[in-house]
Amino acid sequence: MSLHLSSVLAFACLVASCAPAPPAGRTSATAAVAPRSSAPEAPPSARNVDVVVEVRAPLRARFDPTVNAAAKPSLGVVVTNRTAQRVDVSGLRVHLEAARDGVEFRCAKEVGPQIGDREPSSLAPGESYVFDRALDCALPLVGAYSVRVAVSFGEGPFRMPREVRAFTLTVTALPKVEPHEIEGLPGLWASMGSSNKLAGGVGRGSGRTLLTIVNSTRKPIEVPRMRLALRVYRLGNPIPCEDTPLVLGTPAVLGAGETYNEPIEVSCIGLSVAGTYDVVARLVVPRGSEGDLEIALGRLRVDVVTDPMFLVPPLL
Repeated sequence: MSLHLSSVLAFACLVASCAPAPPAGRTSATAAVAPRSSAPEAPPSARNVDVVVEVRAPLRARFDPTVNAAAKPSLGVVVTNRTAQRVDVSGLRVHLEAARDGVEFRCAKEVGPQIGDREPSSLAPGESYVFDRALDCALPLVGAYSVRVAVSFGEGPFRMPREVRAFTLTVTALPKVEPHEIEGLPGLWASMGSSNKLAGGVGRGSGRTLLTIVNSTRKPIEVPRMRLALRVYRLGNPIPCEDTPLVLGTPAVLGAGETYNEPIEVSCIGLSVAGTYDVVARLVVPRGSEGDLEIALGRLRVDVVTDPMFLVPPLL
């Protein structure tokens, strides 16, 4: 190799190693939660035609009792253009799969940007951008979920979805709000949730909570005609108000990995009176000649506020 050619190559390597990293796009909320993939980054090819895609993902999520599921975590899709020309990154979508103990749970068919997000439609040579996408999957139980993420965008090699990352997401919950397995119906789980605050005012006499039933198995489960019993205590008053047990509208059969949600009106909550209330929920399961079985679903604490500016977010 000639001295001149060796000098050129050495200079090229020096420039490549010292060049600053290309600027990222909007800062991803997941950047501090999970590091980049541990796999070695693919170097530019001899023709410099690589488009590198990585997915940053959280490793843990917390069960949210306002929706009886884990809050949807955020994914950061990092696209880096290592080519010598602009790359089309328009319409970037993530395609998701999630399974717990081998049972698949529902995911959105594809997930794009949130309404109002402004993102580039192309990247210049050497440019990188972080696209934020929601991990829009049903995560209604605690435990470890196997998540697979594929990415598609533009009209180039990623026009069709390509799997980019597989990882494990662990959902945890506080003991007071975690789902309960229904005794005698293995694989069937129930949880009761509510917003932390409910809007009150003159003429309103009930508050809304949410009941969720989940089939965590690989086969359909027949669901008996269950009822929900509620007791409501106003803070400082030991005497409860108790609603008549409500017959639930659960389907006769709940499919594998399916989730059923039912909003519940609690008439005992006096929404015309501001204050703090505890709602104690029990699931009443018929057992034939053995009588009914009652399963405690937890104790919810809600605050009733009468501020007219306060709006309650929907439970569903």
